[in-house]
Amino acid sequence: MIKNANINKIYIAGKITGDSNYRKKFNAKAKELEDLGYVVLNPAILPDGFDYEEYMHICLAMLDVCDTVYFLEDFSKSPGALREQIKAVQEDKTRVYFGRFGIKNDYEIDLEDVE
Repeated sequence: MIKNANINKIYIAGKITGDSNYRKKFNAKAKELEDLGYVVLNPAILPDGFDYEEYMHICLAMLDVCDTVYFLEDFSKSPGALREQIKAVQEDKTRVYFGRFGIKNDYEIDLEDVE
């Protein structure tokens, strides 16, 4: 269970455009993070009907309210997720890259042991 209220909201970033399986992939990670005690902001729950920049506007706003960003393994193949990574770095958010460990100010953290 996450004890530190400062990093309990987490945004999931990864490839959506061109990936027909993106909802399953994002939802599986969201469930895993919720089981660890995080409040998860998952862009894969957004409805169809917006254009790309409208989705990015919404996603960047979701990222704004999170302290941590989880980057799925395919994030580097997504221009949108790369934009999200830049924003996360600029705002010094904790970044977790497709594993259990994250980076903040060059320190490695384990999501299950954050106090």
